[in-house]
Amino acid sequence: MHLQDIEVAIKGQFDAVLDTIGVSETERTGINLLKKEYWWTYMRADAEGLDEIRRLSEAGKLKIPVEKIFPIAEVRKAHEVKEKRIIPGKVVLEVD
Repeated sequence: MHLQDIEVAIKGQFDAVLDTIGVSETERTGINLLKKEYWWTYMRADAEGLDEIRRLSEAGKLKIPVEKIFPIAEVRKAHEVKEKRIIPGKVVLEVD
């Protein structure tokens, strides 16, 4: 499956898109992936941008769907389930 085919298949299915690259191609792709009623934003992947993501999440304005949380000791298992597509959503590694 080509990237363009994937874009067509998932067009308009996302509530938010975080573009950490910020070039015209990724902006176009991100806008096309959003549901019609949502808006686009660009956030930097530096300390300030990541802090803003944390603030939005803590304020309940940004919801990140997490499918499964693995302890850091199970990092290999987490990678295996993602590679085999056993878990479709986000996987989090928890550090104690």
